[in-house]
Amino acid sequence: MGTLWGWRAPFLVCAIPGLIIAVLYGLWGHEPERGASDSMEQTVNTTTFLGLSAIRPICRPPSPGYPHFRHGRHLGWVPTFLHRSAGLSVARSSLVVGAITVVDGILGTLVGGWIAQRWLRTDHRALYLLSFWSVALTLPFGILLFFGPPAWAIPSLLVAEFFLFLNTGPLNAAIVNSVSAPVRATAIGLNFFSIHCFGDTFSPQIIGASPTTRT
Repeated sequence: MGTLWGWRAPFLVCAIPGLIIAVLYGLWGHEPERGASDSMEQTVNTTTFLGLSAIRPICRPPSPGYPHFRHGRHLGWVPTFLHRSAGLSVARSSLVVGAITVVDGILGTLVGGWIAQRWLRTDHRALYLLSFWSVALTLPFGILLFFGPPAWAIPSLLVAEFFLFLNTGPLNAAIVNSVSAPVRATAIGLNFFSIHCFGDTFSPQIIGASPTTRT
């Protein structure tokens, strides 16, 4: 859409499904009762936001939120990287990155949740361990993507993004399990804020300051 109609068009077109879903949910949606399926007893310590109960589980190690600082702005600059380094056109590089992200986002999240559920049967640390291995396995394929032969760029991106998304489900489950129902929305909101504040905010400046991006 950006190639055909300019960079503003995708923002306008992609907003339409969101508006439709919002209207449909406003008409027929309803909120489930918070904590209806919980077996954990709620106490003042686990339900008070002003007592920092929603912040502590995210900040203390091993933190459910720390591996989320990983995607950054890769969707913004990886198409440009493929255009310059792998010889793809601007339109094709954007389409490739978008398609890979959609496939890996769905497949990685599903597979990660399935692995975590099975691993939890034998190790209560599974959510955190899977998050660690997800990031660790991403690194070699990321190195191959940026420093390897151009022919390996797209396969490396496919595998690297798969491992990046592998910990999406386990991390969210870890955050939700760390606090009781009344402050779960706050905990998730703080996690999202941290992701974008410390990841997306500074990454464009860091990437732009790199000598390799100026050529």
